Formats: sequence, structure tokens, C-alpha cells
Amino acid sequence: LLTVYVSHKILKMFIGDTLPAGRQANTQYRIPYTLPLIFSPALIQFAHFGTTESLLMLFFTWLVYLCLKLDAKRDSKDVDSIYISVGVAMGLAIATKVSSILFILLPLWTVTLGHIQSSRFDLAQSRYERFWQWLNEMVFITFVAGATAIIFSPYNLISWKEFTSSIDYESMVATGKVLVFYTRSFTDSVPILFQFQRIFPYVLGWPVFVSFLVGFVFLPWKRNFNMLRLAFLIYFLPSAFVFTKWTRFMTPIFPLMIVFAVLWISRLPKRLGYLTCLVAIIPGIIFLKIYTTEDMRLQASQWMVK
Repeated sequence: LLTVYVSHKILKMFIGDTLPAGRQANTQYRIPYTLPLIFSPALIQFAHFGTTESLLMLFFTWLVYLCLKLDAKRDSKDVDSIYISVGVAMGLAIATKVSSILFILLPLWTVTLGHIQSSRFDLAQSRYERFWQWLNEMVFITFVAGATAIIFSPYNLISWKEFTSSIDYESMVATGKVLVFYTRSFTDSVPILFQFQRIFPYVLGWPVFVSFLVGFVFLPWKRNFNMLRLAFLIYFLPSAFVFTKWTRFMTPIFPLMIVFAVLWISRLPKRLGYLTCLVAIIPGIIFLKIYTTEDMRLQASQWMVK
């Protein structure tokens, strides 16, 4: 629910900025555009699937939203509260799963490269002075993130030996250095192609998946849209090349992919856009049938009792 809410706020930042120049249309944000998020097989499944990635989906989406706000207010000096929120989001993600430290690449880009042409820096400043300002901002974010991570997951430090031992083993399983029976299905799988063939069409549904592909390529190549593209690539590319290509490893970017799809759908004429939204939610409605029938493990137990 929270992931849908944050994604909804991202959509509101973009709806109305998606139509081609010259087209006159009512681009007011409308609730039907949120339906593909609500009836997403991926979001429904991971709401019921008790893994850490369910939380990472929320934290990464929240981080994208905060970085969009930070970038939009880059000319303002009153951005400390956003820096704190970015640090908290990062810290909660790291406390949930240490590998999410990868998320920090997004605020790093927003604070540094994303501000190269920003007027919040005095043009008279030297590159050296700008570097130190960027460094101070990233140190502040990192400090807040580190403090939050320690508060919400203190046993990573308290039980450091056990923690690092677990990390080492899980890393070897993820990278394929240790082959266990439940990862052999990924042998000879092709990175990127595997995700686009075996994961995305089914967790998103074909209508949303196709809309995502079209939106990623054909939505305006403007600063704010490019930040969404960057957020997707920052997480997807490193994760795609991991040996164990479980669906849950892609979870943090699913809401972002749906946002891309909806932004493309919002470019369509009003009635066609609404119709496309209705078609896009069909896979999710069908998927809900899983939760209207008794769990197969209970059915098997009852069969054995008989």
C-alpha cells in the first residue's frame, strides 16, 4: 500500500508533462492511472511474499521520489530536510538488506553530477570549492544513512562475525561460486535477456511490460524523465548480471517500471488511455485468483489425512 502511495506521488509529479508539444489536452492527474499499480501481479505477490525485497521495493521507490524532489529544488538552499529523508530511506534499505547499499548511486548522482549546471552554486566558485560542497552533502547523507541502519539493524555490528559469515556465503551463492540445487536452473542463463524474457512479462503483465518498453524509449528525454531512466539502470544493470536471477532480486524496480508504463499510457487520448489502463489490470485481476483458493500445501495435507 505504501509503495503504491509513493508511486502515485511520483506519477503526480509527471502527469501533464508527458504530452508532445503542441497537443492541447486536459492532462489533470486522474485516479485510473493508479490502477496498474494497484492491480500489479508483482506488487500483489510481494505483498504476500515475506522477503526483505518487499520492503526494498518501498524504500527504493521512496528514494527515487526524494531524489526527484531534491533535483527539482536544486536551486534552493532549503533542502536539508530532503537530505535527511534521503539518508533515512537509504539507512532503512541497508538495515533491511546490506546489498541495497547500491541505492546510494542515485543520490550520489543527484547531489554531484545532477548539480553541475545548477545555479545554487556561485559561478565564481572553483571546481575545488564545488567538490567540497558536494562532498559535505554526501557525507551528511551517508552519516544519516549509517546511523539509521545501525539503529534499525544493530545486530549486524553486535554479531559481526556471524553477519560477515552469512554475507560471504550468500554472496557465493548469488554469484554462482557455490552451486546449490536450487540455483542450478540459472546455469547458462543470459543476463538481461533472461529478465526480459522470463521475469518482466509475467510479473508486470504483457500490457504493462510493453508500455514500459515503449515509455522508456519514447517518453521525453528531459532531465526529470532521465532521472527515472537512470534510477532504473542504476539498480537493473548490476543486478541483472548476478548468477542467481531470482525474480525477487528485481523487485525494487517493479514500481518504477509500472510508472514508466503509466506515463506512456497518459500520453494517449483520454478514452484510449482509460481503456488501456483497464486492459493493463487484467493480469493482476487474474492473478488474484491465487488468493481466493485454498493454499495447495493445506490441500495436500488434507489429502494425506484422508
